[in-house]
Amino acid sequence: MQPMLSPLTEIASTLSTLSFSPPRLAGKSKNSSSSTILPHPVRVYIVEDEAIIADDLQRVLERMGYIVLGTSSTGLDAIANIIETQPDIVMMDIMLKGDLDGIATVDKLYEDYQCPVIYLTAYADEKTLRRAKLTEPFGYILKPFMDREVYATIETALYKFQMERRLAESEFKLRELNQAKDKLFSIVSHDLRNQVFGLTSMTNFLSKKFVELEQEESKEMIDTIHHAVKHLYNLLDNLLQWAQVQTSGIQFKPHDMDMAHIVRHAVEAYQENLRMKSITLINQAQEECVMRGDSQLLLSALQNLLSNAIKFTPVGGFITITATATPTHVDVAIADTGIGMNKSEIEELLAETHHHSRRGTQNERGTGLGLILAKEFIELHNGSLSIQSIPQIGTTCTISVPR
Repeated sequence: MQPMLSPLTEIASTLSTLSFSPPRLAGKSKNSSSSTILPHPVRVYIVEDEAIIADDLQRVLERMGYIVLGTSSTGLDAIANIIETQPDIVMMDIMLKGDLDGIATVDKLYEDYQCPVIYLTAYADEKTLRRAKLTEPFGYILKPFMDREVYATIETALYKFQMERRLAESEFKLRELNQAKDKLFSIVSHDLRNQVFGLTSMTNFLSKKFVELEQEESKEMIDTIHHAVKHLYNLLDNLLQWAQVQTSGIQFKPHDMDMAHIVRHAVEAYQENLRMKSITLINQAQEECVMRGDSQLLLSALQNLLSNAIKFTPVGGFITITATATPTHVDVAIADTGIGMNKSEIEELLAETHHHSRRGTQNERGTGLGLILAKEFIELHNGSLSIQSIPQIGTTCTISVPR
């Protein structure tokens, strides 16, 4: 079983693929496909005011296997037709006659439609070439042109355009992930500061007033400190695990295991939390949910999901856990009678680039880090996490992992 990559690792992998070499620019036979860059025959639009040159170029392109969507002799006509036909690439004469020359036509075209443009020119003065460069063309072809030069320029332009688009998409996703990380760090650091400040205040008060306090008051404060320290420990543990995931420090060690045993261990760890909120937990995990996985990672995932269920279930509520095995998968569902969520909240919760955090029914704090970890650990098993919820009715989180 191969582990899935984390979101940040996926981005790094995508960026690394951008360094591969352009395809070999070989000559083509009449019946060969038009391009190795796109998954379909390349669609070309020609803008040329010399009818003989336009016809000759169209014959050359069609002989190579390209699809010519049409030709135009003026800039305004070209813009309208290009937007309508949506070609993959445009062959544009620089020295177009009329109100718009080729450069001005490309400027206006890029306001509504983006595709690579190759300029056609027999000659051009230095000023015109400087203007052409400002439109960032993907190539130039000198008239009279040779077939091999046309093919090489088109293929190189398509390759460059596709790589620039992929790079822009990767950079955008990376920026979103970095923003999400910044938000997460802000939430975690705020929670850490509050926790440490609260513990400092309570221990300072207890130290000064210990003799004056009644035994019941002292015990109540010590219990409060204990729960605060436990919360702080869980937060730091989650933060360290998340950091290990992001730096590929988590070792995925699959072995034969029984998911029912993992469920029992997760429930045992939260008995005190359940008791404090008088929540009834019903464990319906069927025995012999045998599978191959990393028991420590799956235990951590289940504990984080169970912690969330307790957090958002009111006093006196119910939580039901089921674990079932099919021939191919093991499914674990944690259903609560909590406050629930609407569809947009679920989408935000599962989005890679957003970290959702809100207070529990007893004002319990959270950072959203637990769910992030649960998703990461489930994905390492090539599994999935789904959430169904109805506001004020409850939420069901379901893990599905291959056996």
